[in-house]
Amino acid sequence: MGTITSGVGLVSGLNYQNIVEQLIAIDARPRDQLQTRISNINAQKAAYLEISARITAMLSRLNVLIRTDSFRSVSVSSSSPSVLSASGGSGLAEGSYSFVVRALASTHQLVSRGFYDRKAPLTAGTLTIESAQARVNNATRLDELNGHTGVHRGSLKITNGLGQEAVINVSDALTVQDVVDKINAAGIQVSARVDGDRLVLSDGSGGTGGLRVQEVGGGRTASDLGFGVGHAYAPDGQLAGSSIMYLATSTPTASLNDGLGIRAAPAGGDFTIEAGGAQISVGLSDILTPTVRLERLNHGQGVRLGQVRITSRDGTLATVDLTGAKTIADIKQAIESAFGDSRITVTLTGSRLIISDKTDTSKLEAGQVRDLLIEDLSGYAARDLGIDGQSSKGKINGRDILHMTTLADVISAINYADGNLGTDGKPLVTALVAGDGRGLVLTGSGPLVVTGPAAGVNSRALWDLGFQEGTYDGTMTGARIIGSINTVMLKTLNGGSGVSGTTMQIAANGRSATLDLTGVETLAEVIDRINRATDAGGQSLGIEAAYDATGTRLMVSNLIDDSPITISGDFAESLGLAQSGTLIRSNNLQRQYISETTRLDSLNAGRGVSRGRFKITSSTGASATVNLSGSIRTLQDVIDAINDLKIGVQAGINATGDGLLITDTAGGAGTLRIEEDGGTTARDLNILGNARDGQIDGSMEFKIQIGGSDTLESLAGRIGSETTLATAALLNDGTGLAPYRLSIAARASGAAGELIVDDSDTGLAITALTRAQDARVFFGASSESGVLLTSSSNTFENAIHGLTLTINAVDDKPVTVVATRKIDTLLTALKGLVDDFNSAMERINKAGAYDAETQVAGPLQGEGTLRIIQSRLHRMFTGTVYAGGVLRRLSDVGITLESGNKLSFEEQKFRDVYQADPTAVERLFTDSEYGLAVQIKAQVEQMTDSGGLIDSQTKTLENRQELLNDRISELNEQLERKRARLLRQFQAMESALAQLQSQQTALSNLSSLANNLLNNTLSSRR
Repeated sequence: MGTITSGVGLVSGLNYQNIVEQLIAIDARPRDQLQTRISNINAQKAAYLEISARITAMLSRLNVLIRTDSFRSVSVSSSSPSVLSASGGSGLAEGSYSFVVRALASTHQLVSRGFYDRKAPLTAGTLTIESAQARVNNATRLDELNGHTGVHRGSLKITNGLGQEAVINVSDALTVQDVVDKINAAGIQVSARVDGDRLVLSDGSGGTGGLRVQEVGGGRTASDLGFGVGHAYAPDGQLAGSSIMYLATSTPTASLNDGLGIRAAPAGGDFTIEAGGAQISVGLSDILTPTVRLERLNHGQGVRLGQVRITSRDGTLATVDLTGAKTIADIKQAIESAFGDSRITVTLTGSRLIISDKTDTSKLEAGQVRDLLIEDLSGYAARDLGIDGQSSKGKINGRDILHMTTLADVISAINYADGNLGTDGKPLVTALVAGDGRGLVLTGSGPLVVTGPAAGVNSRALWDLGFQEGTYDGTMTGARIIGSINTVMLKTLNGGSGVSGTTMQIAANGRSATLDLTGVETLAEVIDRINRATDAGGQSLGIEAAYDATGTRLMVSNLIDDSPITISGDFAESLGLAQSGTLIRSNNLQRQYISETTRLDSLNAGRGVSRGRFKITSSTGASATVNLSGSIRTLQDVIDAINDLKIGVQAGINATGDGLLITDTAGGAGTLRIEEDGGTTARDLNILGNARDGQIDGSMEFKIQIGGSDTLESLAGRIGSETTLATAALLNDGTGLAPYRLSIAARASGAAGELIVDDSDTGLAITALTRAQDARVFFGASSESGVLLTSSSNTFENAIHGLTLTINAVDDKPVTVVATRKIDTLLTALKGLVDDFNSAMERINKAGAYDAETQVAGPLQGEGTLRIIQSRLHRMFTGTVYAGGVLRRLSDVGITLESGNKLSFEEQKFRDVYQADPTAVERLFTDSEYGLAVQIKAQVEQMTDSGGLIDSQTKTLENRQELLNDRISELNEQLERKRARLLRQFQAMESALAQLQSQQTALSNLSSLANNLLNNTLSSRR
């Protein structure tokens, strides 16, 4: 049977359960107080969480305001989108811009003759595809003239002997040949031609008034083309211009030696000159070392010395007198000793100085920590050393001050080389441009002994500067190091090994001549010597030398009949002209156009090289991976990376000067091979695959051997897979007999993608379909006076900073592009920031408030952390910053603090300030160290991020809550034990009362029995 329990005593009649609960309730009051405290903590946590969320909402606004492109956003419109469309980006200034579209870009396309079937077998032969850079007669660009200062675009007027005039507008000309063609097409019987480094005009009109060239509209076009003073009039009708292809201090080093540049050692020590008993070590590196003289810096302009003031991070000032400094070491020593301790350090990194302040700021108050500041007091030393400025991080990363990009840098490297200083303070050896503008000259007061680099130094700089080792009597005149117009130097032929020999014998049409070619430096000079060759009697040989159709060979033909020409001699052999025939065609002259200095991004017609990895395995099975990411920029960097593997593989430039050559030197039984490692890097360098005879030749002259089972269709596939320059497809022209043609297209558009395709022995009969051409646009309302812009595609990125153009059609009418500032995003962000601030402040005020009427306090009333948050927000939005402009606080741009800690935003004031000085507004918000948006974001993150102020306080509350919960658990256990004890005591009491009641009943029964017995006894006695 079940038992029935009750909280009421059966004997006592007391409700002891209720009594126990009342007693426990009294003892539970401390626990209830703890639970109340936990409820308050939960309310505090919830309040902090909501405040954090409202403050964090500001970050999305600040991320907009921290970006410079938010302040440079523009709306762009075109007056004729069908001709030219435009889009704006960061940095585009407001304004109206005019453009005239002159030409669209085109990709070089070629097509073969027709074939009856797509699988038609092909004639055995070799199809060669190569970049047009291999040509030896590439057209010289106008910007290469006059020491690479170019030609002022405009017009010149030519008047012939009959008084007929023609105005030649060369504004849209890109090359010297364009100018020649325009003059020849002018219709006044005046012809133009290139003669060496100049232009020559010939008057064929028959007039006697002389040939005259004049400027038009006060321009400089005629003068820049060589027809200035002394070269503007010829009474005999033959007008030779002045030299326009020459060296100047502004000439880029990359343009020297037909674009091969200077192969200098990265660490210097390129060659030495002994003069006046001194050893002068010349280094053409752009890496700063302590011994670099100050005169070398800033393209040979040096440093304008004076006094510099340095303010350290603790506010201490020091004045550094640099007036007597001679070298970088002097600068370093003077700056590092400025404070008499080691707090300031100078580090040489690449081409710049880094100034670091090690001042201990740990014991300083926040307001006492200053920016590291370097400024000029007199002179411009800090500026010229690239270290003027300030930094809140205690480090100033200087600007590049040592360069090796122009001829001025080369000259200053020699003139101010280590050891090149006489007792009179002047250079012992002086370098300057030769009088003919073709090379350099070294002069000294006595004999000059010149030697190349020391063993182990990989440099060809001495030879690339046109010099040879040897002893010279005071003057050393270098060879030509700049190409001539529409031709190349002989030194760049045969893969860069040049041409040997000095003589050429020619026999033709019954006459013969011997040519002495000593001192000839360009291929154009060779052609001219052949064409002017005469026999002993002064009779012409009746032959003509010219370039072949591919531009890679010379041709010598008979102009009189089909009788053979015979050419011999060591010079002819070097060119491959030592032959006999009616038409003599030289070997491929193999002009070197790739060298150690070639940049990777210029390869493959400007498409560059994928910066990935490839694996090399030597003949012994040793392997290693080459990674082209990081600082690798040139083929020399690639060569060094391969050679540093030390696995028995050596890299260099190949013998034809058009690619890399990888050679196995391990001598193993296996085969050298190169594989991709997840990309196309090896293919882009054309070194993918297995070696032949221990070598992988990465020549960019692709030779496709045709024969066997090759068809028109398979050849198209092979062109795409075996070359990096072209793709191919089959074309069906719809004709009945031979509809199938091979179509070849350059992978790169524009002039850079132009191909040389030689199919002379294949029977493909390939002809050009579309020539390679860059897009051309004039900046300005007229092609007569505008600035010519070019692009390899129909897109002009940053034609004006921040403006991208896309041209769709040619039109002589100008297209107007209007750019207007677009600040909608800024206004939205600023309004949102103000709203978010007010929302956060409202919640802060509510959480910390006390309602006197209801006598209810907010969950965070009196909380110190809340006051810190409130104070920080207030300072963030009302403080002053020094971002380098006239604007220093938010109130300057319309955001002000009103009563009740609420912000307001005056939109019109912001518009007015932004319109007046958008750069200052941008700097106020975005300056990397002092910008308001930058600083506010940092403060917001410090308050709301993990480990920040709010997160730390929340964790403190959680820890406190955990302790309280532990105490409550202990109290609950105590109360439960007490409840059980009280219940046991009440139950014991009931049990005792029951026993007493039972005893009372027994006694009562005994009493009754006794009474009955007595009564019975008495009765019986009666």
